[in-house]
Amino acid sequence: MLEVLREDYIRTAWAKGQRERFVVWRHAFKNASLPVITVIGIEFAFLIGGLVVTETVFNLPGVARYLVDAIQGRDYPIVQNLAMLIAVVVVFANLTVDLLYTWLDPRIKYGGRDGQRSEGNRDRPARLGARGPALGAALWEFMKKKPLGPPAASSSSCWS
Repeated sequence: MLEVLREDYIRTAWAKGQRERFVVWRHAFKNASLPVITVIGIEFAFLIGGLVVTETVFNLPGVARYLVDAIQGRDYPIVQNLAMLIAVVVVFANLTVDLLYTWLDPRIKYGGRDGQRSEGNRDRPARLGARGPALGAALWEFMKKKPLGPPAASSSSCWS
């Protein structure tokens, strides 16, 4: 937060005569909270994974303990359902983090269908990093020429 308060746009807002509460909450807090939200989202996924260890070590009843008992009892439908539940919770946490990003920082826009550029991403390539669709086309041409598969057998080997 202190680093964000030293930015030029914060000094500009204060120079315009805006109130301190407005500058801190509207400008500084939104930009300073993005890295915090990222860490919270990542830690939430680790927290879900740590439930198994915590509930097993301390013998606490819960979903993770039920998962461990189902694994030990080879109850595969329960294991599949609980694994799916944990995956859905982690995906929902990531979705929540992404939605918070767009709410806190209006510069962050997610593109439309099929890699179309949205209003906020007009100056960036639609897909595939910094080189855009040209890299994808070149990669596709390379893959068409060179089929994937096991390597051809050679007569010289380092094992013989």
